[in-house]
Amino acid sequence: MTQIPGAEERDERVLILAPSRRDGPTVAAILERAGLATQTVATLADLCRGVDEGAGAVVVVEEEVSPPTAMSMLQACLARQPAWSEPPILVVTASGSRGSAGFGRGSEHFAGFGNLVLLERPLRSATLVSTLHSALRARRRQYQVRDHLRERERVEARLRAQEQELRGLNETLEERVRERTVELEEANRRLAAEMEQRQEAERALRQAQKMEAIGQLTGGVAHDFNNLLMVVSGGLDMLGRAPDPERRERIVSGMRQAVTRGASLTRQMLAFSRRMSLAPEAIDLRARFDDMRILMAGALREDIALEIELAEDLWPVMADQTQLELAILNTVVNARDAMSQGGTVTIFAGNARLDGRGESRLAGEFVRIEVRDTGIGIAPDILDRIFDPFFTTKEVGSGTGLGLSQVYGFAKQSGDM
Repeated sequence: MTQIPGAEERDERVLILAPSRRDGPTVAAILERAGLATQTVATLADLCRGVDEGAGAVVVVEEEVSPPTAMSMLQACLARQPAWSEPPILVVTASGSRGSAGFGRGSEHFAGFGNLVLLERPLRSATLVSTLHSALRARRRQYQVRDHLRERERVEARLRAQEQELRGLNETLEERVRERTVELEEANRRLAAEMEQRQEAERALRQAQKMEAIGQLTGGVAHDFNNLLMVVSGGLDMLGRAPDPERRERIVSGMRQAVTRGASLTRQMLAFSRRMSLAPEAIDLRARFDDMRILMAGALREDIALEIELAEDLWPVMADQTQLELAILNTVVNARDAMSQGGTVTIFAGNARLDGRGESRLAGEFVRIEVRDTGIGIAPDILDRIFDPFFTTKEVGSGTGLGLSQVYGFAKQSGDM
């Protein structure tokens, strides 16, 4: 007899007794296709043990329970059941044994059984499954009565125990309450002192972190803007000494580029601080990536291939188009710089449903955009700093360290809208 673990599984299983014909495997296959748990047993004794352990319903062929000794064994098995329990029994009878009254010539064998259904061979799958579903629903109502009775017994036992405990504590209750009150007051005083100390330590830590961040930010901004101002200042000095109009135009062009770079630097800082004024609109990413392909390919070297993979049913998104393009371009440039020996940059976009779990805590329908490369990757010891403003692993003059911080700020601000 196969052991089925777990009381809940045993309560839902259908026990099948049909050892001498193909009824057993046939019934089991039909019920398992319908999603019902089954267990085939070899003897009536095994069946009775299964009923004692717990079962949702029983399917048995008539010839296994027709002999008087078998009938007595089954009646004794059912008599052992608790008052709330009356397992449904489906008896498979021989073809043509049903009479006009519905139960047929063999029904007199089962006159003492209340929860019994006779099914005539050949079995119809739909009838068998439907009958068992009805039987299991009735069995579950019996389990509800059982659970209610058990819960009532637990409550009554708990109440009796509490009553006994209260009687035993009655004489010393007031003294114990006073002692406990003193202990709680002392514990509250200690807890309040510890909380105040912790809050003070957290305030000091936040202040130190804030000053460190301000120092990094102001140092980076001062360095970058100083370089830009030197370009403008030097250009102004040279303008007075450059009578050649063509040379003057080149100087002016260089100063314009410096001013444009300053404006770009300001936009990146605003994006990181999430104070940028965004203008979200519906964007067809498939069309957008088609338009950006030339721009992204131009940002890469000849030894780097660009691949774009988009889901067939890609959803449109609500985002600021300019900042979205800038974020993707910044990420592509970072991927390019990580592949000194060439490689492949792959841009993937697919639909994603989030349930509010995870670090982002976002819930709803989103589009996930990934930029993958075959470069050297990011060292684990600096992975948690890649979104810091002005943090860069590039050589001096090769980058401001604001590219990924702009991507991070834009993503956070877009997610908070």
